[in-house]
Amino acid sequence: MIVDPSVRVAQLADELRAIAATSLYFSKDPHDRARFEQIRIVAAELLAVVDRRDASEIRAIFEDDLTPRTPLAGADAVIFDAEGRLLITDRADGRGWCVPGGLVEVGESPSEAAVREAYEEVGLTVRAVELLAIYDNRKVLPPGRVHVFHHVHRCEVVSGEPVPTHEVRDFGWFRESEIDKLTFFSLHATLVRDAFRGSKQTLFH
Repeated sequence: MIVDPSVRVAQLADELRAIAATSLYFSKDPHDRARFEQIRIVAAELLAVVDRRDASEIRAIFEDDLTPRTPLAGADAVIFDAEGRLLITDRADGRGWCVPGGLVEVGESPSEAAVREAYEEVGLTVRAVELLAIYDNRKVLPPGRVHVFHHVHRCEVVSGEPVPTHEVRDFGWFRESEIDKLTFFSLHATLVRDAFRGSKQTLFH
């Protein structure tokens, strides 16, 4: 897998930050803590090489976050119509096509997040009926700078019709034969093809 060097640098900085933050959370030994603090400084310096912010700003953000670092949780909604077409949306920021989805918020489950995202992005009230896949974004092209586990749910429409919103500038119901013409955001090219494949077993990547 070929990874853009700037993305890989950001990934390594994130891993160093996670090691430092988690170790500082649990460690009581002053000598160990000093080393972990230094690792966190190095992580900030490394990220600054490929980030618009300078090292001091990044370092302040790192030092203000005192919790252990773990991957983020994402949730996506796969919604088919009665004709077997998949709802795919065009992001308002112009970064490509994708199924409705986003990060899980504190206090909600991944399935609840998928339902919320479908409503926020296209105005559909849906219910999550099946977990289709869990993707590690660092193992699916293109890999991201931030480590995220994407939980993909098949959802059924309860009510409403899709509409553009401030998050989505366009949408469409697509057959599998029509998706090659789309430019997808992030790992959604893989996600969409797997959804059409209709595996009877949850996919883990």
